[in-house]
Amino acid sequence: MVSCSLLEYLALKAKCEYMSDLRFMHVEERWLREFILRNRDDFTQEEWKEACIYLTGQKASTEDEAIGTILHRWTDTKDRPGMNYRTDMNCRTDRQDKI
Repeated sequence: MVSCSLLEYLALKAKCEYMSDLRFMHVEERWLREFILRNRDDFTQEEWKEACIYLTGQKASTEDEAIGTILHRWTDTKDRPGMNYRTDMNCRTDRQDKI
């Protein structure tokens, strides 16, 4: 069994070429809530707090606060102007394919 950090796991699920691509994504709230329910105990409190800082730029003092902030900021397009809203984790939103 291979272990990885929460951010690495999210990047894998999102099929990101680089972990930094996570910062430019938005996900559907329902998907993120389900992800948290299924995976919350697989990651440490520190990993959730680190992910909160990385994804939202906000520091959280508890795991619950970190998860709440991630849910609000990573799914709410009003807080991140210019970012595209995605309904799944299979698409990058930081670039558009040119036809």
